Amino acid sequence: MTSAIYELPVGRQGQWLGDSAAGRVLLGGWQVAAIVVAAGGVPMTPTVSPNPANTTGPARPDRLRDGNLPRSERTVDRWFDTAAFAPAASFTFGNSGRHVLIAPGMVNLDVLVGRNFRITESKRLEFRAEFFNFTNSVHFARPNLTVNLAQGGRITGTQAPNRQVQFGLRLVF
Repeated sequence: MTSAIYELPVGRQGQWLGDSAAGRVLLGGWQVAAIVVAAGGVPMTPTVSPNPANTTGPARPDRLRDGNLPRSERTVDRWFDTAAFAPAASFTFGNSGRHVLIAPGMVNLDVLVGRNFRITESKRLEFRAEFFNFTNSVHFARPNLTVNLAQGGRITGTQAPNRQVQFGLRLVF
């Protein structure tokens, strides 16, 4: 994650269009900011249902091979290979380890465009336009991890909302 803020030089004293009072009033005080988040997928553990070990916790399946699919083969309907896992024999625990699968990652950009209006030396009015998920990218949630169900390996939700825009006006005194 990283963030940056930049006050635009337009309309500032000694900068572009800032040598006149009208230029400073009309064009000065603008700033832009961004927050960028890039995260890889988190590890996931497959499960089976019902629990063949007859215990109270989630049950792990037997792992037959690597269940992770190459990037080119992953889709929301088949994020990992459910056929790479099988329910364990009755009253036994499966041999699959923890965190053998990887969830979808996320890259997100939030943007701010704002302007400060000086009223007096100690008072100002702030206008802000904030854009969350600026690129309106889909950020997929984890898939269903129950490998012996029809929904196993299928992604049915998102981990972050679609683009949201909000405007704000604040008086600082």
